[in-house]
Amino acid sequence: MGPPPSNSAPDGDSQRIADAGLIRQSVVKVFVRSAAPNWTSPWQRRPQTSSTGSGLCINVAKRQVLTNAHVVRDASTVRVRRYGDAVRYPARVRCCSPQCDLALLEVDDDLFWDGIGQIELTDEVPLLDSDVLTVGYPMGGDNISVTRGVVSRVDLMDYTFSPTGGERQPVIQVDAAINPGNSGD
Repeated sequence: MGPPPSNSAPDGDSQRIADAGLIRQSVVKVFVRSAAPNWTSPWQRRPQTSSTGSGLCINVAKRQVLTNAHVVRDASTVRVRRYGDAVRYPARVRCCSPQCDLALLEVDDDLFWDGIGQIELTDEVPLLDSDVLTVGYPMGGDNISVTRGVVSRVDLMDYTFSPTGGERQPVIQVDAAINPGNSGD
């Protein structure tokens, strides 16, 4: 006679569920008001537009949030909202690289950082067929979205939003569903 049946997930699944909960707490929704340059009337800007994206809390001590450069392009105001919180906290764009489509935000408010964990970045390149979890705030809803998949390709690709062109950057292709608005995660 074996051990009694368990209603809990196996150890690996329990760890993945715990990791997903920790990640959700570190992924934020980014709210942007932007006004692009008007090249035909350089003394004016185009009308303001609103957009959203996603960001990752990567350094609690330095109060840094990582997002995509195209999310905050031409931003006049940027605010971030934590998972499960209604408050939108002001953020500043500290640096932006269109060559690799990354931007670093800074959030000064102590309440924003209260209880937030940070996502650890790595220099390691994932192996093909490695499990991935995508977490973000896609368009069409106000709640967080979580999808799973695998790494399906690791390659070099021309990847830039720079008007002067760019260079080949490492890219990781995944088969998990990533929808518009998930940018930044």
